[in-house]
Amino acid sequence: MKGPKTNLAILGLVMVFGGIPVLWNIGFSLITLSPQIFFNSVLIGTIIASVGFVIIVLFHSLTLGAGALFLAFGINRIVAGALCPPPPLHFDPYLSHYASHYIAVGYMFIIIGIPLILIAFSNSGKDKSKNGMS
Repeated sequence: MKGPKTNLAILGLVMVFGGIPVLWNIGFSLITLSPQIFFNSVLIGTIIASVGFVIIVLFHSLTLGAGALFLAFGINRIVAGALCPPPPLHFDPYLSHYASHYIAVGYMFIIIGIPLILIAFSNSGKDKSKNGMS
């Protein structure tokens, strides 16, 4: 049976992954309706993800919180890049260059986030009563 700390850390993970990729991209897909909807969804997603990050840090570790944020931001960048493909190079060279790097940074965030999460989970099972400390 999982303890309350583990359940709260899982809740924090759900909040981080629900706040950033889900709410931000819902707002991004609805930006054509109203910029206010986009702003509200990003603001609510940021608040939910921030509360989730604090919960993860308090009830598990900073490493897991950082890894979850990196992974969530990476997923967000990749999905946003897929929803809005880059314009042709002859249309706007700067914007086309920026869009290609926007997605590449998303992959870098994922490459950083996954090892951090794995490190956090591998360190969570270690015995903390070493060196005579209890």
